[in-house]
Amino acid sequence: MKRRFLGIAICFMALIFVLTLIPAYSAAQDNKININTAGLEELVKLEKIGAVYAKRIIKYRDKHGPFEKIEDLMKVKGIGKITFAAIKNKITVR
Repeated sequence: MKRRFLGIAICFMALIFVLTLIPAYSAAQDNKININTAGLEELVKLEKIGAVYAKRIIKYRDKHGPFEKIEDLMKVKGIGKITFAAIKNKITVR
């Protein structure tokens, strides 16, 4: 009885571990940068995003919470339609 319970518990913990990895794995697979979790170093890898804009993104995110959709990035001062168009296929919020 104890062995069976232990086996079930181990399977359950393994399932939880795998489920927590799926979002990170998914984002890594399509090589998109999550604008809700990316740090300065990741954000500056995006075209047209230098250190100044990366800091603004992080500051905006800290003040207003996570971005709900990628288009919300245009709420950050200095990031308009042209910059957004250049990076929209390289970013995600999930």
